[in-house]
Amino acid sequence: MNHRLHGRGGWSVLIVALLCGSGAALAQGRLAPPAFVTCDRNALTSFKGRVVGLERGDRTTKLRMDTDDGTHERFTLRHARGEAFRLMYRGGQPFREADWSQVATAGGVKPGARATVWVCTGAANPTIDWEIPPE
Repeated sequence: MNHRLHGRGGWSVLIVALLCGSGAALAQGRLAPPAFVTCDRNALTSFKGRVVGLERGDRTTKLRMDTDDGTHERFTLRHARGEAFRLMYRGGQPFREADWSQVATAGGVKPGARATVWVCTGAANPTIDWEIPPE
């Protein structure tokens, strides 16, 4: 394709148009936070992907994830005894103690389990929104 720009400032117009276009594309790729995420968007990061490890302890829950963006992430939730589920959601709905059977096994995490982890800068814990794997 051969485009010719005539007149002064033609390249500036093209550069501005390209920058605006790429900004729109970036904005489209960003996940909109669900209502349960209450921190400012500028202090928020999300990680979405396949959960490959889950360790449930009395006061900590550890999660390992292979993200859809090709990174490997680790998250630690600190909580009161037996209350990790209070930091979690299931498809945007509050996670219940009974939901553990949908995502966890005695040895860790069910194959195919996915989640989005929402991290607010300065918050004590991330929030996990599980995608329940198909049966």
